[in-house]
Amino acid sequence: RSLCNDVCLWDVAAERQVELAGADALKLAEMVTPRALGTMKPGEARYAMLTDEAGMVINDPVVLKLAEDRYWFSLADSDVLLWMKGLAIAHRLDVRVTEPAVSPLAVQGPQVPGADARPLRRL
Repeated sequence: RSLCNDVCLWDVAAERQVELAGADALKLAEMVTPRALGTMKPGEARYAMLTDEAGMVINDPVVLKLAEDRYWFSLADSDVLLWMKGLAIAHRLDVRVTEPAVSPLAVQGPQVPGADARPLRRL
């Protein structure tokens, strides 16, 4: 009920993050999705499909731009980490592909835009 009418805080720690960091982070990020990510500003997130060379969908993460040379892909499942590492090696890209030690939370519901974020800062 709260999800439909209010604000909910969800533990989504099962979702894994794949981090791309380095001079070629954007290049690798745009190799795996048809979505343009180059216009993103730090702190901005976008929903994106990850597709293989034949255009088949591999995953559909939220991509967060943390800095000019750093992106997080928030994945529900699949082994995107090894796939991206393989692409980075094969294309000789200057990028580190890692899984950061984080446990994400999701804040969801129609009242999120007006929600007071102060309680979350204590977590």
